Amino acid sequence: MASKKFYSPDSQDPSKIPNDELWNWVKNNIVSKRNALDVGGHIGTMAYRMSDCFKHVHCFEPAFYEWTIKNTDDLDNVTVHPYGLGNEEKEEKLYVMENKVGGSSIVATEKRKAKWIRDDTERRPISIKTIDSYGFTNLDFIKIDVESYEWFVLDGAKETLQRESPMIMIEFLDAYEHPTHPSSKSRRLLDSLGYVQIKTISTDYIFIKKTDRLLYGIL
Repeated sequence: MASKKFYSPDSQDPSKIPNDELWNWVKNNIVSKRNALDVGGHIGTMAYRMSDCFKHVHCFEPAFYEWTIKNTDDLDNVTVHPYGLGNEEKEEKLYVMENKVGGSSIVATEKRKAKWIRDDTERRPISIKTIDSYGFTNLDFIKIDVESYEWFVLDGAKETLQRESPMIMIEFLDAYEHPTHPSSKSRRLLDSLGYVQIKTISTDYIFIKKTDRLLYGIL
């Protein structure tokens, strides 16, 4: 992995990703390693890491999927889906951050507008689907990094989460949270589905089903 060259549409170092530290915890602790979802795949750096751990990785990236495909084309256990995920099938527009494309977001919060979004900022059309519409089985892990769109992803995955009980690694950016669907609402949704938070590093969180706590030595 250290020698892998990742290609990126901007000048950021694509080998440095913010959720790497918590991912290493997941890799060393998760009990079952069948199928996984990378939601908000960006250019494929996490999908590449996940491919070493899981039998198959489904990577969802609506805006930069050409880069995701290019960076994972040497892997036979990664499928790239050129869609975003939410709670209904529809079309959206993504604000593209020119010099930090990994921070591109559907959600134009006031703080994002003040820091990143200008009148001429590109709004790229993307297609949204739901996790539930795919009917995934043997699903053990979901990583979600969708820049304030978390509640919508989770709401569109309720059937899957109830049926499959995957571990979830999710990023909550409280400084940029959705004005009507903040992280607290996502947490309440997870709680209603039987999930509990067990690990935190910076802005990244691990949730598992409460019924799985003994598997991870948690009373």
